[in-house]
Formats: sequence, structure tokens, C-alpha cells
Amino acid sequence: MASTNAEPENSLPPQAPAEERILCQHCRRTATNGIRCLGMCVADNDY
Repeated sequence: MASTNAEPENSLPPQAPAEERILCQHCRRTATNGIRCLGMCVADNDY
């Protein structure tokens, strides 16, 4: 029996659907894409 080492196709964070609101313009974080904020956006009014 051969074992398969399946590597993930893409190591980048999941992309947000086009209609999903981006919460942070610095790190491109959305509510569901799993990206953690870089902390640069605290001073932004629209955060």
C-alpha cells in the first residue's frame, strides 16, 4: 500500500468572496478569512 503525501495546493490564507466586507485595509482581514490583524489599523476611523 503506497502512502500519499498530499501537500496543500495553496499556503495563502483563504480568499474572501467579492461581496465580503474587508475589515482592515492594511492586512485585508475579513470576518471569515482567518487572517489576524497586524495591529496597524487601530488608528483608522473605519475599523
